[in-house]
Order: sequence, then structure tokens, then C-alpha cells
Amino acid sequence: MRTAESVARDWILRVKNVFVLSVAGFSSVAAAGDMTGVIREVHLGPVYGTKVFLKIDGTATTLPPSCQTDTGYKFVFDADSPTGRALLATALAAQVSGQNVKLNGYNECNLFGTVEDLRWLSLGD
Repeated sequence: MRTAESVARDWILRVKNVFVLSVAGFSSVAAAGDMTGVIREVHLGPVYGTKVFLKIDGTATTLPPSCQTDTGYKFVFDADSPTGRALLATALAAQVSGQNVKLNGYNECNLFGTVEDLRWLSLGD
């Protein structure tokens, strides 16, 4: 039978592990670019290949990554997949309707060296 002391020690270790994992997860998300606003421009075409660039009128809720040096485009994604095509359709619908969106990046600029890669896009306030 376990003692009250061993139960308490196990509980404290579990709480500590949850806290450490929560902080680690939060710091990686917080480092990525987050924005809320309206999609003003969607840029795509043969010159860009399958990449789609988004210009946003809005507020950054976190700082973009250091690789984000482009002052116009805020996010880029690749439309050459089912997920990419769904993002494109959602971005176009949001732009046409003028609906607010929330965007989050990967904190990386792999698709285009000076624009953050888009992680997700959410419609609504």
C-alpha cells in the first residue's frame, strides 16, 4: 500500500510535467506569427508556381519570425494539396466577404525566404 507521502510526490511530479509541457508548447506557438484581420489581397499565378501569398489588414498578436522581412505579404502557403486547396478556397471566401480571419504561422519561411509559412487560418471573430 502506498503512503500518503508517495502519493503526494507522484502527484507533484505529474503536475510539474504537465506544467513543463504546457510552457514548452506555449512558447513554440507564441514565437510564431499570429494575426487577426481581413485578407486584402490573395496573390497567385504562374509566376508564383503553386504558392499563394496573403496580404492582411489587421493586428499582429505576436511578433513574426526573424525571417519575415517582406513588408507586404504576411503569409504564404502551397496550394498543391487538398489542404492547400481548402486553404485557398477559405482565403478567397474570407476576402470576398470581408470577414475577419485569424492566422497562425509556422515561425519559418521555407516556402519563400522572406514570408512566413501559414500554419492555419480560422474564420470569424
